[in-house]
Amino acid sequence: MGDGDVVSTRERMIRVVACTTGAAGVVFLLTAIPMIVYRFRIGVVWFETFALAVSTIPALLLALGSIRMPLAWIRRTAAVLVLGQLSIIPLMTVALPQGVHLQGDWPWFLAFTAPFIMQVALAWGSRALVYVVPIFAVMFGFALWWWFADVGAFFIARNVAGIIAFAFMVAMVGIGAWSGGAVLDEETRLLRAEAAARAEVEATVTERARLDGLIHDNVLAALHAGGSGTEDSRTVQSAAALALDALHTVSQPPQLDGWVSASEVAARLRTRCAELDESAVVVVRTPDPTAQIAAAMGQLFLEVVDEALRNSLQHAGPDGRRVSRTVTVTIASSAQLTVHDDGVGFDLSDVSPARLGISVVMRGRIASVPGARLTVDSAPHLGTTISASIPVQPTQIDIGDGSTVDSPRQWKRSAPDVLRLHSWGAGAVGIAYLAAVAARPFQVIDHVFNGWYLSAVVLMAISVVSLLIRTADPMPLRLSWILAGGTVVAALCNVAATAHIHMANQGLMWVWGPGTVLMGFLTVRGRFLPAWAAEVAMTITYCYAYTRIGVGFGSVFISQLVFNLVLLIIFTLFARTLRRIIGEVAATRALSVTLAADRGRSQAQLRERDALLRYLDKAALPLLEQLATEADTDESTRGRAILVEARLRDRILARSLASERVLDAAEAARARGVEVSLLDEGALDDATEDVRSKVHSAILDHLNATRHGRITARVLPPGRDALCTVLRSEGDEDDLTEVRVPVVK
Repeated sequence: MGDGDVVSTRERMIRVVACTTGAAGVVFLLTAIPMIVYRFRIGVVWFETFALAVSTIPALLLALGSIRMPLAWIRRTAAVLVLGQLSIIPLMTVALPQGVHLQGDWPWFLAFTAPFIMQVALAWGSRALVYVVPIFAVMFGFALWWWFADVGAFFIARNVAGIIAFAFMVAMVGIGAWSGGAVLDEETRLLRAEAAARAEVEATVTERARLDGLIHDNVLAALHAGGSGTEDSRTVQSAAALALDALHTVSQPPQLDGWVSASEVAARLRTRCAELDESAVVVVRTPDPTAQIAAAMGQLFLEVVDEALRNSLQHAGPDGRRVSRTVTVTIASSAQLTVHDDGVGFDLSDVSPARLGISVVMRGRIASVPGARLTVDSAPHLGTTISASIPVQPTQIDIGDGSTVDSPRQWKRSAPDVLRLHSWGAGAVGIAYLAAVAARPFQVIDHVFNGWYLSAVVLMAISVVSLLIRTADPMPLRLSWILAGGTVVAALCNVAATAHIHMANQGLMWVWGPGTVLMGFLTVRGRFLPAWAAEVAMTITYCYAYTRIGVGFGSVFISQLVFNLVLLIIFTLFARTLRRIIGEVAATRALSVTLAADRGRSQAQLRERDALLRYLDKAALPLLEQLATEADTDESTRGRAILVEARLRDRILARSLASERVLDAAEAARARGVEVSLLDEGALDDATEDVRSKVHSAILDHLNATRHGRITARVLPPGRDALCTVLRSEGDEDDLTEVRVPVVK
């Protein structure tokens, strides 16, 4: 999967928002059908037809086609809808006389305000709201003044503020959705890059250790046999042939791939142990033979067993004594290995760092896997025990924030996070909308300090704050029921505050609208049952209020009821779709990041293998071919074999020192008879190129100046006062000098 194959969350969000707002516009218009039919009967047909067409057709196209329509066409359709809505109001002054409304009548085409503002952002971006919304607010106020004629400035200001605040709040949901999608896309891109980089580092270390093991097991063994002069020609030829076969297969990936069962690993383990030592006792325990093991971990396990047995075969019985070997393996939540022999043993403190079998082939590979451990226990005449513990699950790639590729839920975003419901901006818009709507009953309550009215305002404000508090997702169930219950109690306070009213009026049910909006956002927080329970309770409350005043369920009540139910249905569908998409995005992101890590790992492995093959083709391949084909080797060939073996050994044991200049100087010193040892304990791993160059130059000076004796250049462990020491001895054992290369600050 390439970058272009990654699903664009922003695009998906734009399509969902366009479809939802288009459907909302169509549904709102459907709820206004009785009013529209009545207007067609008494109004100007051409104007009503035009208003219906520019409102319905683009909204219908968005509702039905946004999922498949190209984004450019979505923006153009949104632009047509916006321009059509803006043209309705000026044409109204031409087609309709001022004061055209009847009792309870409302300019139906202004019901499209919320979808309209959303379409502005869809068509030209969220910044366009700064310019278009103020213009539309003025035009909206003018339309109300023209339609009603006999209303005051407070009525116009109250309705403009309330409807614009509501529309702006709904628009912020859509803008938050696609801008949050863009943030998710950017986070995914960064996670992919981070995972790939970390996987490359890990794979470089792991593959380097694997290749070092192959060189040690095959190439160095063949060169040592060819250079020692103590092996017969058949042994040398056989070793060289095995080394050549290893070089031909070194570019291949590890033998195991993907996932393997515990029983398969156990079978391969028994086969390999039998090939190396038929007399070895092998005990394998697999509590669950069908358990799946990461192939890379299984391969590492086999390599460690292989090297442990090889070391035992080579060193446990040098005097020809019979040695008993026992291999005990348990494969469960981790793979536990013990290889024990009763051979001659050794003193651990006397083991030279040049012993590649332990220092590189085993310790190096184990160190490259988090959670893996290796211990070596031995003593002279008491045998040797090598123990290892290796995880059977794949290595997790840390992606920088405590999360891993294998645990995507740790960095999954919730719906409130995507919409930024916890931001100060969301709180400001919510409070502004509540303040605008709370002004509706000012003309019908006794006074602003009516206790029931103030209680309703306080309860609604608390509900808004509770909704915006950052909590777990979904919102804790108890808190969601408290929020829903508080909204219902606010509706009861609203009814109590307007108990003296005996006529249908918006002030009688001012809590219903913002209460429905709150319940809509509660569905976004993942709590659908409390939201719908509160909506039903508010509906029953206002049904009782209208029954009590005896005016019946007229157009004001019915229009508010239909509007609220449709609004909550749309919120519910949007919330379910949004939450589903976010869940899918988490899974897609996990797959995308995993694939990026796999690609980085593969590239690092190929890079390491190609570099090694190029080097070996030049440094060792011709000599190995000569050793494999010639029955007898002369002194010159044996000398070359010793030098090449030492050079390759230096590349493994002192990688930070293994520049071609240093290796050439070390080879020249060995050719003069100098005993050269290059060791690396890590102080130069993170050093700059300038620091490395200075260290290399200091070592070069001493290598070139040493004519006989021995010289040991050692890169110290990190944290020392010096980076490297060079120890030279050209005379008696006491004639030893030490040169320290200071740390470059």
